[in-house]
Amino acid sequence: MISKEKFVEYMQAIKNAFDKERALDEILRSLNRDGEGIAMIYSDEITTMTKMVCDLMDIEYGGYVGFGDDIQYFIYECDWGNRDMAIEEADGEVVFLKTIEELYDYIVKYNNKKCVVY
Repeated sequence: MISKEKFVEYMQAIKNAFDKERALDEILRSLNRDGEGIAMIYSDEITTMTKMVCDLMDIEYGGYVGFGDDIQYFIYECDWGNRDMAIEEADGEVVFLKTIEELYDYIVKYNNKKCVVY
């Protein structure tokens, strides 16, 4: 595993790329008179960076059926901590992930154990 500082640095780089894609997607959508989605920006770079962070944290990329891995869950389901999403561990502990630092602490503590996501 890597240090918390490196994890935060790498995840912030992914978030910056993610935010740029989201902003570009919104600009492209605004070009449509109806405001409907005409573009969905998705780059391989974000996927590659996410896979690298998973490798560095000893996480199986895409490990949970339907939810990906803990990092993908945080990025896409929790929207980088902006949604009130929680993970219920097998021991009954409910974990809310609001920051990259909390995600790191969660990964270090549970290191990709099976859980129930809701």
